Parts: sequence; structure tokens; C-alpha cells
Amino acid sequence: QKPNNVIGFFQLLFLIAMTITRCLSSCLTIRCKQQYRICSFGTNSYNNAYESKKVNGRKENERDEIQQQMKKGRQILKKQKQLKKNQKNHLNIHEKTNNGNKDQKKDIIRASKVYEQYTKKGQKKKKSSRQRQQETMKKHRGILGGIRGQTTLKNLLAFQDQHKIELRPSHISTCWNKASHFLPGERGIINKNPKIFLPLIDHTKEVIKEFNARSLAITIQSIAKISSLTRIEVDETLWKALEEEVVKIEKLEARDSSNILWAFAKVKQSAPELFDSMQCKIIPKLDKFNSQALANIVWAYATLGHKAPDLLNAVSEKAIHKLDSFT
Repeated sequence: QKPNNVIGFFQLLFLIAMTITRCLSSCLTIRCKQQYRICSFGTNSYNNAYESKKVNGRKENERDEIQQQMKKGRQILKKQKQLKKNQKNHLNIHEKTNNGNKDQKKDIIRASKVYEQYTKKGQKKKKSSRQRQQETMKKHRGILGGIRGQTTLKNLLAFQDQHKIELRPSHISTCWNKASHFLPGERGIINKNPKIFLPLIDHTKEVIKEFNARSLAITIQSIAKISSLTRIEVDETLWKALEEEVVKIEKLEARDSSNILWAFAKVKQSAPELFDSMQCKIIPKLDKFNSQALANIVWAYATLGHKAPDLLNAVSEKAIHKLDSFT
């Protein structure tokens, strides 16, 4: 009987274990189903939320686009309103001018013409500095060509009187030089009318402070030639002014300095300040003087009797080395 009881006991235990395992398995399946349902619900809700956000974002973008279009439309409407207002104001002004007096209309027309002229002038391109220089050089050359192209003294002086405002110091010196070339043929005309050069003399006095060294030398030499061979009346104030301007010049070329001294001595016009200042300017540059220039310098100082021992000693020393060039 004991073995049968043991077997029965084990069978009960086995049945109990089986029932417990079935219960646990059924509980586990139920629990897994519940978790699966929960997970599936979560994923579905997340997907639904994501899709809803997409839809909301699209809607917001559409709303922004609609708002921008509305703003553009409002701006266009404002512009149209402003244009209409401007048109109305213009029409009102036009009506007022039409209804106004004739004098007001004339004033408006004149003002419009002046405005048009001003705008046209403003639209013209300004000339560059290079173009202006080219134009001034053309005028300068044209005046020089006109002076040199004159065939008689009367025509030359008439040309000088016509272009008095445009003449530069170089032009005036060219006029004097050209006039000195007419001496062989027109000396009698000058002697009959000694005051023929008065306009040119007055013009020279007015512009004498603007002369450079070369223009002064040519002018002084030409006046000396004309006055030594004719009876023209040259005021002493002109010689004094020429002397003062030459003294102011610091640098003179060898040819110009010798010609200036020769000219003052030729007309026997004493100029002590000029001859004293020339000593200091000539001595350092004696190497640049040729034999003719040295001879003119010595002759000028000897003719006027102006004492210049230092200069004459320096010239004599240089002349010894240039004896072959003297004729």
C-alpha cells in the first residue's frame, strides 16, 4: 500500500505543477498581449502626432505665404492710392495754372526753359584738365603763328591791339622781336610817327611783372635795337621797370645776361643796380659764356663806364684760353 500512496502523491504533485504552469503561461500570455497593445498604441499615437505636426507645419507655411501675399497686395493698393492722389494734385495744379492769369503762365514757361537749359548744361561732360591744357596750347600756338605771320609793322601792331587780352608775356616779347625785324624796310615810317609803339609799350608796362628771364631778355634786346636805329620815344620808367625785374631774377642764361647788358649799353641807359647784380651772377658761370658773350659784357661795362674789377679780371683770365675763338 505504501508504494501506491507514494505514486499517488507524486501524481498529485505533477497535476498541481501542471495546473500552476498552465496558470502562469496563461497569465504571461495575457500580460504580453496587454504590453503589445500598449506598445502598439504608443507607436500609433507617436505616428499620429508626427503626422499632425507635419500637417500643422504645412498649414503654418501656407498661412505665412498668405500673409506675405496680403502685405504685397496692401502695398500695391497704397501705391495705387498715392498715384491717384498725385494725379489729382497735378490736375489741380494744371487747372489752377490754366485758370490763372497769363503772366503766371509766362513765368512758368520761363522757369521751365531755364530749368531745361540748366539741366542741359549739367548733362554736358566736364572737360578734363588735359583737354583744357591742349586747348590753351593751341590758342598759344595760334597767337604766336599770327604774330610771326604779319608782313608789316602796322598789321603787327593792329594784331597786338585786337588780341591784347589774350596776349601772354611770351607773345609780347615775340611782338617786340618781330617789330625789330621790320627796321630795314620801315624805318622811315617809324621816324615819321615816333609814338607808333606807345600801345605796345603801355601793354608791356602792365604785364612786366609776369615776364620770365627769356621774355625779358628778348624784349630788352628788341627795344634797344629799335630805339638805337629810330626816333621812337621810350619812357625811362619802362627801362627802370625792366631793370628792377631783371635784378629780381636769380638764374639767367649766359646768352640772356650778355644780351641784357649789351641792350642797356646800346641805348646808353645807366643801370647801376643791374650791372652790380650781374657781376655776382656772371662770375660763377663764366665757363658757359662764349667769346661773343664775353665781348658783349666787356663792351657794355666799358661803354657805360661802370667799374667791375673782379668781373673784368675773371673775364680776362677766361679770354686768354679762348683767344683762338675771337675774331
